[in-house]
Amino acid sequence: VIGGGGELPSSVERIDFLPQKEFWEKLRRSRALFVASTFDASPKILTEALALGVALLVNKDIVGGWKYITPETGMFFDPTERKKDRIRAFLAKKYSPRAYAAEHLDPDKNGRWLSDRLSEILDRRFEDLGLDGVLFINLEERGDRLLAMEDELRRAGIVGAVRVDAVRETRNGHLGCARSHVRALDEARKRGWKRFIVLEDDFRFGMRRERWLHVLSEFLRTIQRWDVLVLGYCLVRWRETDAVSSTVYRVARSTCTVGYMVNDGYAETLRADFCESIRLLEAETGEEQVFVTDNAIDQHWSGIQQNDFFYGTIPAIGLSSGSPSSIMQKQ
Repeated sequence: VIGGGGELPSSVERIDFLPQKEFWEKLRRSRALFVASTFDASPKILTEALALGVALLVNKDIVGGWKYITPETGMFFDPTERKKDRIRAFLAKKYSPRAYAAEHLDPDKNGRWLSDRLSEILDRRFEDLGLDGVLFINLEERGDRLLAMEDELRRAGIVGAVRVDAVRETRNGHLGCARSHVRALDEARKRGWKRFIVLEDDFRFGMRRERWLHVLSEFLRTIQRWDVLVLGYCLVRWRETDAVSSTVYRVARSTCTVGYMVNDGYAETLRADFCESIRLLEAETGEEQVFVTDNAIDQHWSGIQQNDFFYGTIPAIGLSSGSPSSIMQKQ
């Protein structure tokens, strides 16, 4: 039951308003939804319940409630009745709300689509994306970042992510960053991974889990040719004419390597570009070049972004937490 309901049997759980996914999860685990108050009902809630196979016990005073109640979907109750008696009578019957919703919700059969869609969203897992794995880069002495990253991965439902020991380079932090990313690509190659994600240890998802899983799933399903999906970016320029959807755009130039997904066959190209960045960084001298340089990997890869197939999303799937970096001693 949502909100009120008065005195109820012990088998009825009273809930308050919840975030969308939590509410769906509650619905899916329930036999029925008791809509006691005229203030607690909406066509959206009733439709979602039916689509998830949950029968309805609805206050007869709710305007329009008749549209959703049939012998297959549930019952009405009179608010002047003893609720306990009505609930027991209601639960004694069998209903088939999901089948009814899929067949009769509207002439275009959107009920079946909604039913399948809700189940797909609730059941989707990271491992269903078909990626070989996730690597994250972390300096050995930054245990604080390691713990934060492990918490982030746990919340994301990502199991078995591989830590890559970052490279400290005191004379040029960009050089240490570049070598760390090459080390991550080498680790993926050693493991035989073809399609994988690389994260820096300050990466944080910027969307709810079900949302970014949906975005990644749709990207992998619909984009046939791609090399890199940039998960987080600082500055970006899009190829507006190559917009794939309202969410996915082809990148003309992006900075920041906090997170990216690499497609089968492209890791060696990316590695070669990072190695060229290392060669140029090693040739740099002077303190003024440490913090700002066109040879940092997230600047240098703009060359391959011009011709290859880099994509990103609006909004970005992730972002940097802003945690202070210690890739150089003075940072």
